[in-house]
Amino acid sequence: ARKKPVKKRNNNNHKKLGENIAKKLVKALNPP
Repeated sequence: ARKKPVKKRNNNNHKKLGENIAKKLVKALNPP
């Protein structure tokens, strides 16, 4: 029972990381 919330939290953190990387990629690809 303890493993489930931890896994869920890790997935949320991973999703946040992916969103941050995507934003950085968009900034890098888009000309100023």
